[in-house]
Amino acid sequence: MVTNQRYIPPERKRLLPIIKQTVPRNGDIAAMTHMGLRTVERALSNYENYGDVVPPRKGPAGRPRALNRLDVCYLDGLVEKRPDSTLAELRDDLYTAMGVYVDGSTISRTLARRGYSYVQVCFATHHH
Repeated sequence: MVTNQRYIPPERKRLLPIIKQTVPRNGDIAAMTHMGLRTVERALSNYENYGDVVPPRKGPAGRPRALNRLDVCYLDGLVEKRPDSTLAELRDDLYTAMGVYVDGSTISRTLARRGYSYVQVCFATHHH
């Protein structure tokens, strides 16, 4: 699907209410600013309704985290106590202690967000 949308920074949209004071027609504002008419209308409507050209966020974006703060703190403790733990061991310990079952990839991403990194060990067969 081809669209003609492009990102317009909020700082640029914040000029629209100022321009509106001297240029009454939204179509003229759109032509002057090289923005789409619908973009100008929406930004001015948001300004009128919310006091800013960008509407307020309705809540956190995306899916809620599978692990809460207490779960993450518990994981931190496990890693500090046994830094050589595998993701499967961490997952099992988390389930046993906290009753939360998540995939190893969730634990991996959570630890990465916390600044942890790990090296995957590969076992190669040795030929003599």
